[in-house]
Amino acid sequence: MRIKEVTITNVCGIEHIEFKVGNLTVLSGANSVGKTSIIRAIASCFDGGWDPELIRKGEEKAEVLITLDNGTTIRKRITQKGATLDVRTSDGLKVAKEQTYVSSIASGISFDPLRLVTADKKERTKFLLSVMPIEVSLKDIQAAVGAVPIPAGLPAVTDLDGLKSVRDAVFEARSVTNRAERDAEGTVKALSASIPEGDGKDWLKEARELEAEKIDIERQITEAQSLAQEEAVATAAKISAKFQAEIFALQRKEQEEIAQIHTNKATVLRQIDDTAKPERERLAGEIATARANADAQQRAAGAREQIEKMRLRIREKSLEGLRATRALEALDKLRQAKLDALPIPGVEIREGEIFVEGVPFDKLNTGAQFTLSFQIAALANSSFLVADRAECLDPDTWQAFEAAAKQSGFQVMVARVSDSKQLKVEVA
Repeated sequence: MRIKEVTITNVCGIEHIEFKVGNLTVLSGANSVGKTSIIRAIASCFDGGWDPELIRKGEEKAEVLITLDNGTTIRKRITQKGATLDVRTSDGLKVAKEQTYVSSIASGISFDPLRLVTADKKERTKFLLSVMPIEVSLKDIQAAVGAVPIPAGLPAVTDLDGLKSVRDAVFEARSVTNRAERDAEGTVKALSASIPEGDGKDWLKEARELEAEKIDIERQITEAQSLAQEEAVATAAKISAKFQAEIFALQRKEQEEIAQIHTNKATVLRQIDDTAKPERERLAGEIATARANADAQQRAAGAREQIEKMRLRIREKSLEGLRATRALEALDKLRQAKLDALPIPGVEIREGEIFVEGVPFDKLNTGAQFTLSFQIAALANSSFLVADRAECLDPDTWQAFEAAAKQSGFQVMVARVSDSKQLKVEVA
């Protein structure tokens, strides 16, 4: 179905206008004569909603009447309190679900075929992808990523934005894995630097043998001291017995000799202690060294065990990172495969730019650019298009646009600035 005629009353700056609509309808005139008011009035019927600002100043209501080529009429009334939509067939029967009906006739009415031509590369590509019917199944994604986890709750079928979300999730998971791998490598490096170079000697065994030797020497010292003590006591007893009869006379001498004996004993004990002291000190030093070395060996053994665990973790994370990288490559190939299957022959997207038969969009001639623009409009499921940017077109570009519009099969309404102070509606 196509629009045949439009009647607009009290919309913005328009008091009343009635005009026919063809394949290419051109609205021309100076700024503020009502070109945009007509576009807004028609769009209000198809887009739905209520906008009291459309009502002409000083009026109570506005009305837009659209007649289709099969006789169906679409009437929208707008008041300060609300809006009503009335759709009737050629024989006057009321159509149920009016908004659904009119949306099916001209869904995407806001699509501007000039948008693709005037936009920059990024915006142009984004718009193309927004209207392209590209679907990516969950099965495709799972086949691409393999064992790499993907976000839960994905629908059975998604679009390129959904595919990008999966890729972003896999990329972030790989980043986490790579950080874990680097952390493990840092731990291995730090632990390796802390391990002293070994001399092949079992220092724990050496410490135990030296401690046993020390105990034996201490025992010998104790036995020597006991023997000296016993000998001193025995000698004193013998002398005391020998001089018992002369005790009174030799009392002093006895005491002196006993004192000398004790002095001699102290000397012997001191000599014994002096003799043993270097050996004690030597053994104490060697024991301390052996103990320190044994402790170092035990710490080194623990560090080596931790290093082995970290090396296993490095291998594990490296494999995870490799799987994630392969999944990312597979997702990129899947995305490219979907882009390669775009429904417009010869059109492809490379590194964020549109190409037609291998030629970048910006290098196409103007006619080819407009032709592609209308082909994309078909994907947007539109039948009635509005180009509200045509005033920026020079004469040659306008001719190319006009030719493409007439060949497109769409009904196209174009707003152009002219010197006329009166609004003109022409069917080209």
